[in-house]
Amino acid sequence: MQHELFRFGSIADIQYGDFENGTGEGRCQRFREVPMKLERSLQIMYEHDVRLILTVGDIIEGHKPQSAADQADLDVITTIFSKARCTVAHTLGNHDVCLDREHVRRSLGMPACYYARPLHPGWKLLVLDTTDLSIGTEFKQCWPLDSPKYAAAKAYLDAHPQDDGANLHMFAWNGGIGEEQMRWLKEELQAAEQAGERIIVSSHHPLGLGSARRTHMAWNFEEVQATLCGSKACVLALAGHDHLGGYARIGHMHFVTQPAMLEAPEGGNAFGVIKVFSDRIEIDGLGSQVPSRTLHL
Repeated sequence: MQHELFRFGSIADIQYGDFENGTGEGRCQRFREVPMKLERSLQIMYEHDVRLILTVGDIIEGHKPQSAADQADLDVITTIFSKARCTVAHTLGNHDVCLDREHVRRSLGMPACYYARPLHPGWKLLVLDTTDLSIGTEFKQCWPLDSPKYAAAKAYLDAHPQDDGANLHMFAWNGGIGEEQMRWLKEELQAAEQAGERIIVSSHHPLGLGSARRTHMAWNFEEVQATLCGSKACVLALAGHDHLGGYARIGHMHFVTQPAMLEAPEGGNAFGVIKVFSDRIEIDGLGSQVPSRTLHL
């Protein structure tokens, strides 16, 4: 039996907002219970001796229209994380960019909107930004209307219409990875292969077909999936966005979509502790929503 190398905690779709309970696709969304659930999840993860906590996007819900309450909601969550007793690595989600993305990035202590960080000798985390290729949502535009980023996203959306069901995921509230980020991802994977490293990827939107509902996949998931599966270095991709969660194995790659903390039942919770071994990854689902899995490498 192989010895455990390292472990970290993982949380998806905290999505706090100062709202009464709402519904999403018929499921209860317990907005005001989130801070208590988040604080409790952190305490339990400390008890499990995690040295890193990863969030996979959507820290806040966002108001329609955008208002000062968005900043107040962000402040509630960043205050909780500011007291964390270990490192926290965040991922941008589509709801997070209801505020200026650079402001959110700085508030969360992210070094960039997409970035790499070491996890353990021989292991690295790549945090992707799937709001990079995006026009925005009913909250606000992701990019200024006169910017090259907006033009690229609009051109991609126009070139992939939801016509005959082939592009069910091409909603404005999804997004993808832009050309510059894709080049960076390929360079990181190539460098990891040359160094004999293994890679875990975090993104908000799911990247592996079958790991979430098609309607919730990243815009260019097929290209990203092919890139990840084509690298012997990459072994696991974690995501959120589809609050139901999901899992798929494609070749050697595991794609895990983690259920949303926002929709954990009253008295329940949704988070996990991920234990990494040289021959497998064990996900201990904690709370009531996240399934436990053993992923063989």
